Amino acid sequence: MARHKNRVLPLHRQLKPADRASAWNALLLDSPGNAAGCVIPCCLLVDKLASTEGEAAAVDYDRLGGTEPWEHTARRIAMDAERISHEGQVLRDASRPAGIKRLRRILTAYALMDCEVGYCQGMTDLLAPFLEVYADDQEAFTAFCGLMARVRANFLCGMEDMHRQLRLLGEVLGRLDGRLHRHLVAVGAGSFVFAFQMLLLQLRREVAWEDVFVLWETMWAREARLADALAPPLAAGSGAAVAEASQAQLPQPQQQVPPAQQLGAAAAAWAGADLRVFVVAAALRGQRTALLSCASLEEVVQFVNRFPRPTKVVALVEQAEYMFVKFRRLQRPSSGGGRSGSLSGCLRGGCSSGIEHTEQPAARSRPPPAQVPQGLVTTSESDSRGPS
Repeated sequence: MARHKNRVLPLHRQLKPADRASAWNALLLDSPGNAAGCVIPCCLLVDKLASTEGEAAAVDYDRLGGTEPWEHTARRIAMDAERISHEGQVLRDASRPAGIKRLRRILTAYALMDCEVGYCQGMTDLLAPFLEVYADDQEAFTAFCGLMARVRANFLCGMEDMHRQLRLLGEVLGRLDGRLHRHLVAVGAGSFVFAFQMLLLQLRREVAWEDVFVLWETMWAREARLADALAPPLAAGSGAAVAEASQAQLPQPQQQVPPAQQLGAAAAAWAGADLRVFVVAAALRGQRTALLSCASLEEVVQFVNRFPRPTKVVALVEQAEYMFVKFRRLQRPSSGGGRSGSLSGCLRGGCSSGIEHTEQPAARSRPPPAQVPQGLVTTSESDSRGPS
């Protein structure tokens, strides 16, 4: 373990499954980038589930901002939980019924806690790895809230943040791989809607199950380092520093902040160091030869629906971090915000991953390629697929 800015980040040569729960807690709930200090009490799971029966849940859901009748939300949670892929130990074979019950339980609690988001397609995919890491539902619920603190804007009505990420993906490729960007625009894929699922689910379906854990935790650790490198330093003796020091010595009033507001505030703390778009950009660049051979939007979508699974996910995140730093240099070469020296150190190894892994050999066999669920990416009738 290593101490970083008064917080603790795991620095393992190889993260063992037994250590993963504590490491994910550190990365999702206690990492330097989580300036908002998002802490969702575990007891909320029990409290919310206590009101899931009958009219009580419907009344609470509507009163707290639910965007549809509670019966519709509960039905979609149940349907998507049943359709979740047969992966891992929790959702396969004899353990599957109990695993599906856990999925429904935690997603129901989250929907009742954050009624503005409720439940959206894709959240089952994001939650499934947490069931593998945490045997206790309350711990899984709390850690899942830590992830949702970063990505909940993706699921808000209108999905404006998803459109922002798609535009940013185009800008990143336009600056760092002009040939690939020009080709995609020429064949009608310039909106980058084909990458919608990759961004929404953080490559959850494009990466093999056993590599999802390594990909996510490596990305979270890098984001924590980047968030710290980008934080503007307080000048010694400045008014802001003095005020902060004096406030720290005074007892702070206990304010009851609604969990949904905590999640939204925590998401803002990560906005500047979000690697998701750059990881997707790095994955697309890794398949640039195949993408350059696509002659139409339909061919691009069909290729992405059968996207070859990356096997070296740590190297993928390293490439994404390099692209992140380079893009920021090109975008704001003379910007004074943040600590440019610290950010430059990321390219020299100063911001190496908070978790270092030994690459695992690729599996000899793998499940069928990930499928794009209906409603996420539009495909042609000849290649349309339902949710997996």
